[in-house]
Amino acid sequence: MRGLVGPRPQHRAGDALASVRRLDEHRGWSEEEWASAAAHLEQLGWVEDGRLTVDGQRARADVEVVTDAAARKPWSALSPEEAERTAELLEPIARSVWASGVVPTTNPVGVGAP
Repeated sequence: MRGLVGPRPQHRAGDALASVRRLDEHRGWSEEEWASAAAHLEQLGWVEDGRLTVDGQRARADVEVVTDAAARKPWSALSPEEAERTAELLEPIARSVWASGVVPTTNPVGVGAP
């Protein structure tokens, strides 16, 4: 979505902004970048008092539609058999990534252990 770059889309719209701060170490954004992102979302009218406004909820829903479609696109190019085989081949990689701790157990996309 237009205007959402860096930490801006990562400010979990709908969650208290404080809860997303736990992702700082995984994202690598500075305190200033987070503050700028929060101020930008407030200027857009999407966040007020650390919570999503109605406009912010709509924007978040729009972002979810776009990101879900983008995530499905490569898989939809595969046949069911190809998709199943690809998932099988990716399983050990997914397990290794999860075990490394790079993906926090509480994360904005709801990814859990494979």
